[in-house]
Amino acid sequence: MLDDILKQLRETQPNYKTILPISNKEIEYHPFKVKDQKIITLISQEKHTGMILKNLCKLLESCSNIGNAEDLYLADFEFLFLQIRSKSVEEQIRLKVDSTPPIFGMMNINEIKVNTGKLKETISTDSGMVLELAQPKVKDYLSHETINEEALIKTCIKSITINKFRYDLTLLKTEELSKILEEITVKDNKKILEFIKNSPRLFYILHTGSDEIKLEGFLRFFT
Repeated sequence: MLDDILKQLRETQPNYKTILPISNKEIEYHPFKVKDQKIITLISQEKHTGMILKNLCKLLESCSNIGNAEDLYLADFEFLFLQIRSKSVEEQIRLKVDSTPPIFGMMNINEIKVNTGKLKETISTDSGMVLELAQPKVKDYLSHETINEEALIKTCIKSITINKFRYDLTLLKTEELSKILEEITVKDNKKILEFIKNSPRLFYILHTGSDEIKLEGFLRFFT
């Protein structure tokens, strides 16, 4: 009898579909359930970015057919979370902008926009070296203790070609990759940072009287 009840419950509850903006994958999802509340509570109390991401992965996998959430680009990751939240709670999110004094406002999930950016890029240097860059996925962020400028560069740079020899940098340890990055010129480092700056991301324009504030960035919308 229990199996029949659970089957009927799952079949009668609402399900939705959405298209992820970066990968263009069609995903089916459903609102948060009571069993997801424990994970949601952990996310709201957690301060460490890595743990927030890991728990969010569990939540998205529980509420959708995404499979492995770690394989998502961060913008797709954020987008799917917001779609599920909009059907579970409401489409409005209360925001607090860190400023002096703090600015408060409301964000409509349906009004969030996407900057698609570039997923891959090849950079040729003045010395003839070639760097292959790719936008990181959630699993790449999870491989670092902290998410700073150096960590972002490490997640983006995938290979380096010197004198026609291509080296796969994803096979190196973090400390080994750090030594290689120390030898890259400041000019080339700026090119990598520009690639990161133009990465796919969600953003929202918050209207505060006569002013507009553009909100974007890592985990901005997981509030």
